[in-house]
Order: sequence, then structure tokens, then C-alpha cells
Amino acid sequence: MIAYVAPSSWRVPELGFAGTDSGESAGGGGELLHPTTHGNPLSYDENSLTVLLADVRTDRVDVDGMERFTRALNVRPLEFIELNVAGGEITERRPAGETDWAGIPVPTF
Repeated sequence: MIAYVAPSSWRVPELGFAGTDSGESAGGGGELLHPTTHGNPLSYDENSLTVLLADVRTDRVDVDGMERFTRALNVRPLEFIELNVAGGEITERRPAGETDWAGIPVPTF
């Protein structure tokens, strides 16, 4: 399942998003307090995205489809995929390692 999608230049350490040096620089303090940017710039390359794929952990093994999501206890990161949206291609795939929040239970919603 797709768990998160963010601009490739963004850094979100708790999810393992390392960011790149090619991102635009921050334009001011508003970005730091913006509720969805994690302090990253509001302007970014819309054609360069990072996708985090994850597996849903449930309390039962015999569930699938939408029930898998409604019974989700948490998610386990699997893989990062770098997308070139304009080119319609995957430019890189790498396994998701341990994040800063590894082992700390966080809710799913």
C-alpha cells in the first residue's frame, strides 16, 4: 500500500525521507509553522516525488481488501520509490530502513 507521498527534496526524518540538495530554499518562517510541510519549503519540483510503500499490520491474518485497512493496528515501512512524474518513470527503488521512530507505536488514521 502507499503510505506517504512527498516531494523528493523534503526531509521528514521520522518517516525516513532524507530529502535532496536539489530542493528550493525555504522562503520564510511561515513554512516552518505550516501544518503539512514539516518545515520544508512550499515550493518544490512537482515532478520529483518520493513514495513510501508500507505493509499494514492487523490483528487477524484472514482479512483483505478494505477490511485490512479498517482493522489496521500499524504499518511497517517496506520500500521507497523515487518517481519522475513528467517522464512517467521510477528512477530509484530502495528498501525502507529503520526510521527515527522505529519501535515506537504510532496510531494509524
